[in-house]
Amino acid sequence: MRRAAALLVILLCCAVLYVQGASLWLDEASVALNLRERTLPGLWTEQLSYGQVFPRAWLSCVWLLRAALGTEDPRVLRLLPFLAMVGGVAAWLALGRRVLKDSATPLLLLAALLASPSVLRYAAELKQYAFDVLCVAVGLHAVWALTRDPPRRRLWAVILVLAVGTSHLAWLPCGALWLAIALRGRPDRTAALALGGGGLLLLLTDVLGQLGHTGKMVSYWAPWMVPAWPPDEAMAAFFTGQGAQLLGYSLGPRMLARGGVDPGLGMGLVFGAVLLGVVLQRRTLSPQDARGDWLLAWLLTVAASTAASMTGLLPLGQRVTLGLFPMLLMGPLILLDRRLESLAPARRIWLRRALGALATIYLVVCVGTVARRGVREDLHPRLPHLVGLDWLVVDHCSTRQWALLTRPAPPGLQVHVMGTPTEAPPQLDQARTRGGYVVTHQAGQCAPHQEQVRQQLGGAGRVELTYTGLDAALWTVSIPP
Repeated sequence: MRRAAALLVILLCCAVLYVQGASLWLDEASVALNLRERTLPGLWTEQLSYGQVFPRAWLSCVWLLRAALGTEDPRVLRLLPFLAMVGGVAAWLALGRRVLKDSATPLLLLAALLASPSVLRYAAELKQYAFDVLCVAVGLHAVWALTRDPPRRRLWAVILVLAVGTSHLAWLPCGALWLAIALRGRPDRTAALALGGGGLLLLLTDVLGQLGHTGKMVSYWAPWMVPAWPPDEAMAAFFTGQGAQLLGYSLGPRMLARGGVDPGLGMGLVFGAVLLGVVLQRRTLSPQDARGDWLLAWLLTVAASTAASMTGLLPLGQRVTLGLFPMLLMGPLILLDRRLESLAPARRIWLRRALGALATIYLVVCVGTVARRGVREDLHPRLPHLVGLDWLVVDHCSTRQWALLTRPAPPGLQVHVMGTPTEAPPQLDQARTRGGYVVTHQAGQCAPHQEQVRQQLGGAGRVELTYTGLDAALWTVSIPP
């Protein structure tokens, strides 16, 4: 009964944004166009376009679902990420129940995951981060099972190969847990071979085929890497970056900033306190206590992700590492688990109730905040209301989203899509038009050109911002008679 209730809560929370079926934002549209433009074999043999990097196995599953249902509706394209996030959170809850001894701490893990703006957001986006959450959890289940000599060793080994081989991130925490268990005197050869096989599968099917994007990705993510030198900058970036993976995914940097707390300082202090607690507590656990394996795996995950960041392979705390977030939560939760274990029964019951009430309030507030804010952008519900004017111009940075809109513009609206950054906007007879609309992408290198386009189209009229999301904006150009 409790498991069914937990699964229902997971489904409802992950569905908060998914059910809205909002239009695809730029990166999602880029992934969807790769699906439209390629055959199933082409997904494996060709490098993806539009700067996208995506695990080929999961992308192929989305391709098959899209082909089977014959639609590019946003809910269909996002269905597998939604199910992956539901499965990933459920798998982490099961892991928490196996590792943590007190009955309250696994529920705190569940509340922390479902209250995360990042978890809810990527349950409703056509991106790979929900698959990372699932693959990391399943891979850790497999490593944990193999080191305990289960009856179905071959099945668990295959599961581990698939989990590591179909996620760009699962190898790191899974390898950390295996190494932690080995260092504590219980190495498992089958798990080591499965980790090696999964890594080789990932290398051959994904990494080698997408090396062409390496330079661009390293340049894009450079601000979130830890520098190797000088030491003071490296240390500051280490605490801030690792803190972002723990606190940033929990609350979101914008929420911290709104509360008057400097995000970098707050994240660094929280992570430093957890790191010190993990180091001190690990020494007090007996070799038979499984929580010692997980605390050591936590430290190894932090060390490995930092090393990967220093070598330009992994940005810290910026959606790419969302799959590490539940693993990092295990550190402070084990510390809390140990504290609850040391309390007298009466005080333990009181503290459980207090923590349960706080976690429930926190979960409701966070989910409600995310639900009100909605997804990054949503243009298609506004299209039927674009009436009364004559034309609509889509700037070149927004063409991918425009191509994937499932609701067309009104038939009387003349639509012009600009194909290149240097293309001039259409020449309009200012004396014979009532005005129109402009769709722009607000980020990066597009901004200066878009301002020029709006000025040219506005002419003697008035340009007003009608709608803005995090990426897209809709402008109304009114030209007086």
